[in-house]
Amino acid sequence: MQNSAMTSEGHPDGEMKHPDIFVDFTKMQESTLLKYAKNFKIQSPEGCSKDTLAILVANHFDRQLLVDESETVPAFVRHVSRRCDSSGHHTSRWEDGSFDEGGLDEHNDKKSRANTRKRKRISDGKMVCAQVNSPQEAVSWILARVLRYNPSKKVYTVEDVDNEGDNDEERNHEVPSAVCLPLPEEDSPLIPKATIVLSVYPGTTSFYRGCVASHKKKGQYGIKFDDDNDDQGRPVKERTINFMDVVKHPFPGADNH
Repeated sequence: MQNSAMTSEGHPDGEMKHPDIFVDFTKMQESTLLKYAKNFKIQSPEGCSKDTLAILVANHFDRQLLVDESETVPAFVRHVSRRCDSSGHHTSRWEDGSFDEGGLDEHNDKKSRANTRKRKRISDGKMVCAQVNSPQEAVSWILARVLRYNPSKKVYTVEDVDNEGDNDEERNHEVPSAVCLPLPEEDSPLIPKATIVLSVYPGTTSFYRGCVASHKKKGQYGIKFDDDNDDQGRPVKERTINFMDVVKHPFPGADNH
């Protein structure tokens, strides 16, 4: 698409997860997400997509008490997935201890079985990639600065660096920790090639979905943005981006976010 039409929506398929959340909620069936939302009274926009619902569920889950997700999430899905057979007895979609719906087998690998570690708080003043709602787009990823953290709500208050002249209501946002991503430090390891990422698009303060196409010299990546065309409508192979403006995508399997 044309540069001016770039949106921050859209995630390709991928295997990586947010470092603090070991389950990709976008791979669950929509009916399961709806049951979760109903059970916890999560408000969602009328007619929202499955992927929007998945992010709402993920944000809600992240606000809860720290638990072992490798046990808690499968247990919840098992509960909502049970159905009555013709004889009135409950049956389950779990077979031989594995769930056959939506890719939760990943919970069985070593990484997913690891105990949920304590999340490291992002320091005040730190620059982050933050997911916010905006009038122009249902979901936007913006460059922001952390103002403070509310431990009881597990949310950060961040300041949109592109709206510093506006009033607090317009430039400040409350962001769940799951979608408040600290930018890399000078000594941060490089993100591997083919990794799904969020990257600042040249000339903007917004992050857009893409993948690492190459590693360049002097701490730069070649980023292939989704649906990125030049002014003549020709696909752009990659754009050179400073490595400190690129983060791993927390929900790589979602669409349109």
